Amino acid sequence: MLIDLESPLYSQSDVLKMLPALKAKQLQNWSDRGILDAGDQKPGKGSRRKYTPAGVIGLDFLQKATDFGVPPSNAMDMAQDYLDAAAEFLDSNPEVITRTDGCRWIPFRPGNMDKFRRATITRHGNEYFFFLDNDRADTPFAELSPDLKEKLGECDDETYRRFNERIRLSFGITVEVDYRIAQTVNRMFLLEAGMI
Repeated sequence: MLIDLESPLYSQSDVLKMLPALKAKQLQNWSDRGILDAGDQKPGKGSRRKYTPAGVIGLDFLQKATDFGVPPSNAMDMAQDYLDAAAEFLDSNPEVITRTDGCRWIPFRPGNMDKFRRATITRHGNEYFFFLDNDRADTPFAELSPDLKEKLGECDDETYRRFNERIRLSFGITVEVDYRIAQTVNRMFLLEAGMI
């Protein structure tokens, strides 16, 4: 894998450098409340919390989702699907280049952006759902989570498709999943190179 997602590597200061939209108080609040298992959350007296790369990726998603009005508890439920997508993306061996300044980098080019997956966060009533589009090509129908399939009961694909379309119309935010994950990993590379 490109990076070890589970190694606690980053201090709170590192996380705030990599995720500049995240405020220190918000990070502390989420850590204290256990909103996301982002690493070594209870290091003991005299030790500092360390955050894993998976935790940083999850915190980036939480920040984005809550900025769109999704309550943290709902965003936390969706974060595991997002982290699974991150592991899949990083396991797919995305292209990594070494820039002229020596920093590793996942490049974004018009030619490879169409291969990146996206997701839609939708709201129906008081419930929020995370739909990951596994195929960017021409597939409007997203894969429904097992939890949502269970709530809907046994339905055929056409019923799922109609439900998906209806729920997207009620409230929908598109998140460029692989692109956003790549951006977060690139910020990890910048930190590793001492550039942020």
